[in-house]
Amino acid sequence: MSDGSLLRRDTAGYVRCMTANTRSAKTSILADENSAKREQILKLLTKAYWMEIETVMSYIAGSINPDGVRAQEIIASR
Repeated sequence: MSDGSLLRRDTAGYVRCMTANTRSAKTSILADENSAKREQILKLLTKAYWMEIETVMSYIAGSINPDGVRAQEIIASR
């Protein structure tokens, strides 16, 4: 529902439509004057995404080619 309404259950279990307390379009992150904030958020999200990808790649590499003090034990336990 894009009109700001939400579906909620009341105490009897019935679903009711309630209007959300939303801000005006001028204060929204999508407003034109907030483009710098949007860009900053996108940069932070992009950086976090690639950091997660790097972590996954590191875990995969470590599981395929174990290295370190206990590497031989890990290889033998497979």
